Amino acid sequence: RSGFHFDLRGEGVSGDRNETTFHRVPVYSYYMDRLSCRYNGKTIIDGMRKAGRPLDAFEEKAVLAVRELAMSEEFRLDMKFERGDIQLLSNHSVLHSRNAYEDWPEPERRRRLLRLWVQLYNGRPLDDDFADRNNTGPRRGIMQQKGVSHWVGP
Repeated sequence: RSGFHFDLRGEGVSGDRNETTFHRVPVYSYYMDRLSCRYNGKTIIDGMRKAGRPLDAFEEKAVLAVRELAMSEEFRLDMKFERGDIQLLSNHSVLHSRNAYEDWPEPERRRRLLRLWVQLYNGRPLDDDFADRNNTGPRRGIMQQKGVSHWVGP
């Protein structure tokens, strides 16, 4: 198959919550002797629906099979983060997720998580269609939207 439209959740060039990738992005891409993966079951399912082409039975079964494998004890590694922990991952070679959590009601005890996307100058080689996942061009990040900011505090 030729990939899927991914839901950009308001992080594409338009800032529209209904924007999807302009083109179908493959889940797996083999390019310059490297196998890369981009999988997020929810953004695939929602993206295809928003693009006006909900998954057919075969596609849905394939998307859910990847989720089932990734979540199986055979392949999954659970980690518990403690204060000060750092985790570095490659979005193109490691499937990762997090569990839901209930934050503390007191502001001083609330969780603070900083997520940083780093674009390496000589990073993993990626096919342009695979690398353009935000409608901003190959290997480009999300568009910064007016009025949207991210708090980083003590």
